[in-house]
Amino acid sequence: MAGLPGPARRRPGRLPGRAGPAGPPGTAWTALVDGLPPARPWPDFRARHDADPAGYPVERARQDHRAQPRCLAAAGTEEFAHWDGGFAEPRDRYAAAAREAAVPGHALLRLDGTWTDADAAPSRDAYLRAANGYLDDLDGGTILVALDCHC
Repeated sequence: MAGLPGPARRRPGRLPGRAGPAGPPGTAWTALVDGLPPARPWPDFRARHDADPAGYPVERARQDHRAQPRCLAAAGTEEFAHWDGGFAEPRDRYAAAAREAAVPGHALLRLDGTWTDADAAPSRDAYLRAANGYLDDLDGGTILVALDCHC
């Protein structure tokens, strides 16, 4: 991705390491949830908890999220048992979120040595907007290095 202008870093419609929209991952999910009502995404439950932590504890929010028909269907399969709930969102929103997170990952070390990460931001979305904006504004000759380190 080195040297590419900002928008070329994130190619719309393609997720790294995934088949296209008609490919197998989407097909298996579609078959699993066919006929089930749409699920509300986790951020809806988290927002309700954040608005009233005492009246709606986070564990209750997790239980309510997991009790949705699509979540229950996923939990009952080997393929989707590890599922984090992201597919509860409409497919286009899920794909857009995955694209936005693909390059900046969880943290970003800026050229001036400043470390930025999702944990220190007001929200993951705020971090991703800031990180992607920063990356998009870099000179086209800037070389990006992705590092996945687990300690």
